[in-house]
Amino acid sequence: MRRSASLKSRLLLYSVSITFCVLVSLAGLSFLTVRDYLRAGLIETTRYKLRIAMDNIDRDMDRIAQLVSWCSVSTEVTAFISSSVAYPDDRKFKLLAAHRSVRDAVYGNGLDSYFEKLIIGSFDGLSVELGQSQGHGTDYDQALLQYRRAGGAPGYPIAASGPFETA
Repeated sequence: MRRSASLKSRLLLYSVSITFCVLVSLAGLSFLTVRDYLRAGLIETTRYKLRIAMDNIDRDMDRIAQLVSWCSVSTEVTAFISSSVAYPDDRKFKLLAAHRSVRDAVYGNGLDSYFEKLIIGSFDGLSVELGQSQGHGTDYDQALLQYRRAGGAPGYPIAASGPFETA
């Protein structure tokens, strides 16, 4: 009888040992599988979020390019920039109209947060400025100097400073 109890004990021990090994193996495989699924999901989510961010940046850059094109053909801006020094009162009204027009275009497109200061001007010193920064009266002169150093050609009287500035 003692032998059968010993045999039963061994069989029970072997059964428990094999069951334990199988359970540990299955738990390890499950862990590795879940980890791989989580990693793949994280990578896919990151790609998706980066794609959304890139699409938003592309859309905003397109809107900035459209704003620059609009400023170069706006009747209010071109009327102010081409106004004569001989008529200072007329120039003031044209300045106000140009400033209002540019302000409406910038805020209407939601681009106001991208510009610390937007300067639109001519090569003879006339400029329209708006943005988050009050700046200084010499900002246009500095922007024009920087524009010329960067290789800007006459005929493109638009300069912008802010997060997209290239020095």
